[in-house]
Amino acid sequence: TELEDLLNKMFIFILQGRVCDDAVIYINGGKLTPLNKLDIKGVPVDVRPIIVGNTLMKIAAAIGKRSVAHKLKDILGAEQVSEMKCGQEGMILATRLIMEFIKNNPEYCLVGIDWENCFNKILRRKMLDLVHTHIPALYPITYQLYGKKTILITVNGVEIEFKNGLQQGHVLSNILLGLLQKDFNSK
Repeated sequence: TELEDLLNKMFIFILQGRVCDDAVIYINGGKLTPLNKLDIKGVPVDVRPIIVGNTLMKIAAAIGKRSVAHKLKDILGAEQVSEMKCGQEGMILATRLIMEFIKNNPEYCLVGIDWENCFNKILRRKMLDLVHTHIPALYPITYQLYGKKTILITVNGVEIEFKNGLQQGHVLSNILLGLLQKDFNSK
């Protein structure tokens, strides 16, 4: 149909990184929603700002991600289990099995590492360089997302500019974080 053709052209346009600079800072941003961050017992300990990004940008990113999905296992390897079939589920189940095993074996322990606020502290230039090197097909849209400032809008309508960090929960975030983790682990 005519609508499908128009949407297809628009997604190609976005994937090629061709959205004008004046518009890109807004379609890449989003509205901040404050959600309670819970501790292990489910008690609120902090507020986590979550961004609901632009739907069209997310769909375009999902199309781009799908176009390189066959390469991600080789590129990211063990650093990004969420890109493998049943990856996150498998990790949760494996962790539960390990915890059950070590519960009665005092000579073993399980160590979990949490990169505190890692999504907010990422230096975008490094991440963009890694995308350019390892997943060049995603570079245009990734540059469009993170090459310049991002505008986030609070619940009160206040605009906040961000020049660092990734949008947690964005379609590409786990791939981008996986590239950074792989680079970190190689040093």
